[in-house]
Amino acid sequence: MDIQEPEEHLDLRMTLGFIRNDLRAMSDVDLLDTKALEACKIKVKGLQLSGKESLPQFFAPCPVDIPGPTDDYVDNHYDPDGDARVSDRAWSLYLYFQSYLQRMVVDLPPGHDHWCTIAIGDYRFKELRQLDRSIFGPYWIIRVQEYTRPHIKCIMFNNVEAADGELLRGEVLTILNLMLRQLKLYALVDNMIVPVLIFSLNGQRPRIIEAYFNGRDLVVKCTKPYDFTAMDSATLKIFAQWFVGEPKGVTSEFDSGE
Repeated sequence: MDIQEPEEHLDLRMTLGFIRNDLRAMSDVDLLDTKALEACKIKVKGLQLSGKESLPQFFAPCPVDIPGPTDDYVDNHYDPDGDARVSDRAWSLYLYFQSYLQRMVVDLPPGHDHWCTIAIGDYRFKELRQLDRSIFGPYWIIRVQEYTRPHIKCIMFNNVEAADGELLRGEVLTILNLMLRQLKLYALVDNMIVPVLIFSLNGQRPRIIEAYFNGRDLVVKCTKPYDFTAMDSATLKIFAQWFVGEPKGVTSEFDSGE
């Protein structure tokens, strides 16, 4: 039996597509200023990874303790002084983070592996990877197994470092492309919210971003940039806990109280 897309679901895809088109037109922009954010209906908020306030709304950290990224545990080496370009430094950090995650996922207790990897080639949007003037793109994308939830996560890179409170055009284009990809899937047609968790490796200043559309605005919540000019094992373990953590929250309708 054919699955019919509800009218409000189609309207949602069109709205996000319009925002993406506005960002496409800003091809000479790296950092989105206040005027650009307002024009694209993007609301920027702060994000915390611990405590009780400003936590991610649609994602939870792994509920079980995980090993830290020690030299004995991770089959790789992070050299913060080895590369000069911002994108190369992001690649170096990603290789170490990837090695840590791949080892750690194998050691997760049964019932805590909710995610599967999607090949980058499955995303047919040209903006997903930009390699000309401003370099950005995805390293690793994961989605919930069996498409039981619309949540999606991505580790991405930029060749631009953003300060606290700043938002990069490449980050938002990546968020929108991931949302639109999920919204095109018949298996997820009953969902109006596609939560996205981005691990944005901006050189040696990585941060985590949660994004979702609330029916009016594209809400983008950013942590502070973390300092990886030297290895920070404690922070990398926190990143890993959120990468393998669980999806949560109601996604079938917008929250009228937000």
